[in-house]
Amino acid sequence: MMRIEQRIFDQSKKTPHHWALSNGQTRMSFSTLQTCIRQRKKQFLNAGAKPGDIFAICLPNDITYVIDVLAVLECKGIIMPLHHELSDSELERTFSIQMPHWLISNKGIQKMPVKEEHSFTTLNYTLSDPLLFGFTSGSTGFPKGFIKSHDSWSSAFDEWSENFHLRAGDRILIPLHLSYSAQLFAALQALCVGIEVHMVNNFSPESFFNSESTCVTITPALIQPLIKYHQVHPLETNKMPHTVISVGNTLSTKLRRSFEKAFPNSQLYEYYGSSEMGCVSILTPEQAKKGPDTVGFPIKSVDVTIRNDIGEVVPFGEIGKVFVKTAQAFSGFVNNSVETERSFYKGYVTSHDLGLMNEDGSLKIIGRDRDIIKSGGSMIFTEEIEELLLSIQGVEEAAVFGQLDDSRSEIVVAAVVLNDISLSETKKALNSMLASYKKPRKWIVLKELPKLRSGKVDKISLKKIK
Repeated sequence: MMRIEQRIFDQSKKTPHHWALSNGQTRMSFSTLQTCIRQRKKQFLNAGAKPGDIFAICLPNDITYVIDVLAVLECKGIIMPLHHELSDSELERTFSIQMPHWLISNKGIQKMPVKEEHSFTTLNYTLSDPLLFGFTSGSTGFPKGFIKSHDSWSSAFDEWSENFHLRAGDRILIPLHLSYSAQLFAALQALCVGIEVHMVNNFSPESFFNSESTCVTITPALIQPLIKYHQVHPLETNKMPHTVISVGNTLSTKLRRSFEKAFPNSQLYEYYGSSEMGCVSILTPEQAKKGPDTVGFPIKSVDVTIRNDIGEVVPFGEIGKVFVKTAQAFSGFVNNSVETERSFYKGYVTSHDLGLMNEDGSLKIIGRDRDIIKSGGSMIFTEEIEELLLSIQGVEEAAVFGQLDDSRSEIVVAAVVLNDISLSETKKALNSMLASYKKPRKWIVLKELPKLRSGKVDKISLKKIK
């Protein structure tokens, strides 16, 4: 499989004068992009960069970030994409997992104090052509470092274009920071197939609608503000990209319906996948009409199985852990052999999501295994309660988690954002849909749920609220 930067250079030879990158002020052709990459590569080599070096890239979300990513790859280096707003303490925690050889920031390129040669712990895969040193979101605790290879991404590029009907002349919007793998994947995939990438430095509804893009990958947390903006500016309807791909948290049926009402000319897809597994399944707009509570059907190149605690494949309709056989699999967690081994089974990989397979082949995600609340001998799935809460008119945001009570057993806690509905009305509506043992015993009402930079709800912070 060809390396990613080489695919982009080959594309540059085919379409040198086609647009490659833009940001509202600057528009760059593929030919100019290639020139900038090679100039930047020369700077890295002059600084002493060597093949296999890890480059932490800590820059704003702009064209320069993309150029530096590709220049590092052209040096045969490994990228460590980071958010430019990380605090010094956050950087210190990140580098405690793996110290990079170089740090690229607005201050320039800095040589880092690497005392020993880095080594990657992989149990099930022989690491070849490492591309990216990434980090899990940390939504369930301390982030873990992982490795992805060039093949794990480039093997999915053509299928991505096919599944979302991407064509020459499209313009891909990158509304979130490139340190999020779903955004970086979308940008590199587009460049590899000759499609322009439009960068947004800071997300806002105004910058989003003014981008004149045809496709965007976005989280559910950012869809709601776009709908609210549309309610005040209804003429923006036709500026919504035709293809919208929802990634990250599961897309609620209520949010999907609100989107379809506000933007009837756009196609809303839901992507299910993870850093560990890559893209697993896609729910198309047509499929969502029949099965809105699923994440669609597995893509052609993957094999999905649902397995129990001893690794046996379970029957249709039975809940188990989602395992996937795929060329997109990650190469393992760094310096964490226990978690790496726990993530692989007989050539299959898992991100520890629980789900079930319907008889028609569609996949339904129940939640993370760590999001299960064990209360009174029963297992309670937090996502089930969250979906029910979000189905109630007036509940704008919801998160459910477990918390130890005085007897050291777990109770169900619900955190909600309410609009034109009281807490007592919310409780009454939810209780009518839930068995008694699943009902929240503690409620937290907030103006807004705390979020990670990726847009996911920060349940660690929620659990600290008393």
